[in-house]
Amino acid sequence: MNTPQAYASGAMAGKGVLLTVIAVVVGAFLLAQGFDGSGDTSWNADGNAGTATANGEGSADGESSDISTGDGTETPVETVFSTTTTQLPVVTQPPLDTRPPNEIKVAAVNGTGRRGLAAGVADILNASNYITDAKNAVLKDLAASTIYYRDGYADDAKVVADVLGATADILSPTSNSQTSTTDNVLTSIVEPDSVRDFHIYILLGRDCDAWCL
Repeated sequence: MNTPQAYASGAMAGKGVLLTVIAVVVGAFLLAQGFDGSGDTSWNADGNAGTATANGEGSADGESSDISTGDGTETPVETVFSTTTTQLPVVTQPPLDTRPPNEIKVAAVNGTGRRGLAAGVADILNASNYITDAKNAVLKDLAASTIYYRDGYADDAKVVADVLGATADILSPTSNSQTSTTDNVLTSIVEPDSVRDFHIYILLGRDCDAWCL
């Protein structure tokens, strides 16, 4: 027959085992909360849980914290780490509509006192298979060079300028919707009849020293 003291000792031992089990369960739960990658859990004054941030400060209502920019304003974390990709439009130049060089007639016209200038330019173009002729201009002291082209030969004239190392700003049409300057170009050439049906006329001025010969 158990005595009262033995019964009390057994009850105390049972309570001790129960408390030990509870402590183990609670400890395991707290360890799981601390190592699951979600951060520490803090409790607000109203009993709601909030998530602690990396700097030790947590939001009061469990929402993500803002980042201070240093000027007194705060920027949401989502805004700081968001990225926006802007697709810029691709600008493509249309291909040049050109003919084979052996179908293009180019007259090189010397408007300076530099001997052999037109012949040298004609030789450069002839080496690229252009049909060429060298002429002298009526005026012998042209300041600026001009590459004139007939209607439909604008792109061909661009290629000719590129071959010679000239810039596109010296290109000019021989005619437009209001007037025709082809006759004016021809009248500036000595003995123009042999190049009257040419497609491109290069009047060489003193500035061609920067790009020709």
